[in-house]
Order: sequence, then structure tokens, then C-alpha cells
Amino acid sequence: MKSTFTFIIILFSLFQSQAQTKVYKGNSTSYSDCIFTINDDKIYTGNSTSYSDCLLTFNDGKIYKGNSTSYSDCIMTTNGIMADAVMAILAGPY
Repeated sequence: MKSTFTFIIILFSLFQSQAQTKVYKGNSTSYSDCIFTINDDKIYTGNSTSYSDCLLTFNDGKIYKGNSTSYSDCIMTTNGIMADAVMAILAGPY
């Protein structure tokens, strides 16, 4: 799980834009092989952008569990894109 979380943070740091970005298994681009969808400031499971499928929300330098921006759901606080990558490495399985 930590490696997945690390991957998501690094990926979000690289693709921080308003466009929808999809992450697929291996070399596939098949609908059924979509692992994550990044849309606005949220990361969803698979091809979904449903409220209930939201894994993480990014808001004001903070990363929250699910679709929340509540203080109690804050996982970590960052200080810019470089800090996101550093925090991901520290939280990873290394």
C-alpha cells in the first residue's frame, strides 16, 4: 500500500493540471486496465470519477483521505511540488 501511495503522490506532482489523466497497467490503454483516474485535485480508483470512489483529495498543500477536506482526514501537509516528491519518498517502502 505504501508503494501505491508513493506512486500516486509522485504521479500527481507530475500531472498537476485541470485535465483528466488515467494510469493504466503495463503498456495497456484498455478501459478495464485503468488503475487510477486523476481529475482536478482528486484521485479515483479505476475509470471512475464518482464521489464514493475518490481515494485522495489535494487542497492547499494538504493531502486528504477520500473526498474529504476535513482536518481529521488530513494525511500530510506539503510545501510545493518538490515537497510532495520528498514526502512520497519518505513515506515509501525504502
